Amino acid sequence: MIFHPDVLTIVLPVQSTLPPMAVLALAFVFGACLGSFVQAAALRLNQDEDVIKQPSRCRACGVELKWHDNLPIIGWLKSRGHCRECGASISPRYLWVEVFLGVMATIMVVYFPLSIASALIIGIALMTICALTDLDAMLLHLPVMLVMGGVGFGLSFLPFWPLSPMAAILGMIAPLMLITVINLIYMVIRGETGFGSGDYWLLGAVGLWMGPIFSTALFFLAAILGAVIGIALISLKKGHGQTALPFGIFISLVFICWPILNILVII
Repeated sequence: MIFHPDVLTIVLPVQSTLPPMAVLALAFVFGACLGSFVQAAALRLNQDEDVIKQPSRCRACGVELKWHDNLPIIGWLKSRGHCRECGASISPRYLWVEVFLGVMATIMVVYFPLSIASALIIGIALMTICALTDLDAMLLHLPVMLVMGGVGFGLSFLPFWPLSPMAAILGMIAPLMLITVINLIYMVIRGETGFGSGDYWLLGAVGLWMGPIFSTALFFLAAILGAVIGIALISLKKGHGQTALPFGIFISLVFICWPILNILVII
């Protein structure tokens, strides 16, 4: 595990030995279960519903799902993507999110020590919720971002996490200063804000995980990704220069790719 105080950035260590297959299988199952919760949480947050206590139900007829309907991946495949009562279609995104989190959890366990892998899986799950809510309704929910930031700051106090509390705080401050300056310039030129308040909260939260160097790099990479998507939409005549894009998606995607970039750089 490497921490360079002089640059205040974080390098995640890659382990050289492959965990037992049983551990990898458990990691995939855990990630898939987490994916089931992530998709349900994103949907309920955007509809102002209880994320924890409310039982799962069909959105079309309201019937409560049985325990085997809620089995990650298996439940969707068994029902062939339809409600057993009314036959209404169940979004395949449930399946894709479960598979995605299962695969990501497995990759984290393969390449990182279990302590760091566990933290990264939690961070990826929280950022996936943010990406989904922003994609569906251009909404970033404060409780999710507060949990994300709280977990990141808490990690900086643990011996296995290669980022100090001071570096974590600087990681929060750096992108917030940058986005504030850019927003002020945008307001002077265009007379309106270029970023929503949710973008500030989300950048601050991920900064507590990454330190000032990586969090600043994340902001620029997210901006480049957003610009590429915007140009693509314009070229396909599905948008124009004034089309608002959910910037939280791009922040989330770059954060989710961050551990993969660490793996590629180190190996």
